Amino acid sequence: MKSFRLLLVPAISVLCAAQVAAPVRSSASVRWEAWSAMRSAATAIVGWKIGVRAEDFRQLSFYDAGAQIDLQGVGYFEGFSTQKFNEEIPKNVDYNLQPGEIAAVKDRRTALSLVMTAYRVPAVGPDEETARKLFGFAKALGVETIVSDRMPDSPAAIDKIA
Repeated sequence: MKSFRLLLVPAISVLCAAQVAAPVRSSASVRWEAWSAMRSAATAIVGWKIGVRAEDFRQLSFYDAGAQIDLQGVGYFEGFSTQKFNEEIPKNVDYNLQPGEIAAVKDRRTALSLVMTAYRVPAVGPDEETARKLFGFAKALGVETIVSDRMPDSPAAIDKIA
């Protein structure tokens, strides 16, 4: 079973992990090859994941922000729960999405060769059921780290779920 890390920080700009492979470029990606720029080669060289916060493109949908992140030349990003997916699916990118809508999020991410290594939420949830939905959603998207702006009411319960 995959475990998650919960970070309580105001912003995240460099995501670190050991021995991880850089995302492979797909058809919609305009990013250079990973070895051609230090910001994208850092993963292969030292294991760091250098990414962009999708929240920095909050005026854009998730769909359009992904294209802008790809243009920045990085393959990793931090998603956030209050961003709309696109005009066709005008819902927040959160655990309320239906399976087909989650597949659309994954398809867009795959088309751009992006990896959502972190996912930001205002709070993990007021109860265990909400927290389980959040962690299940993050797992479905392959998220490694959930970033919360507020300390959970019961860190022990969150630890059990993670």
